[in-house]
Amino acid sequence: MSERKDEKPKSPRLPEEKLAAVSHRLGLTLEEIDEFFRASGWANYRCEVCGGENFQLSLFEGYPVPLSLYTAASSTHALWAIHVTCNTCANLKLLSVPKLRELTNKPVDGGE
Repeated sequence: MSERKDEKPKSPRLPEEKLAAVSHRLGLTLEEIDEFFRASGWANYRCEVCGGENFQLSLFEGYPVPLSLYTAASSTHALWAIHVTCNTCANLKLLSVPKLRELTNKPVDGGE
């Protein structure tokens, strides 16, 4: 049986425990990130490239997708960031996870 060309290959699903572990390490819930966006004026933010007003937080199976950005000084130290994308021109904005934790009064280790 041949595969239809218009069908996208399915991406593998991550186990729920792995998603929960990443979310715990992130130390922020989707609700806390959303509240930060509302409280800090992101609702009125316009893209500096195209002037668009519609941004999307990258999610995977309902969890924010953190990026690891390795520093030039050491490949063993990385900054975690989450990203939002302009839905009009694909401009990408990075937000520092440690700074978001600080601004939302969350402990750096993600604990309570």
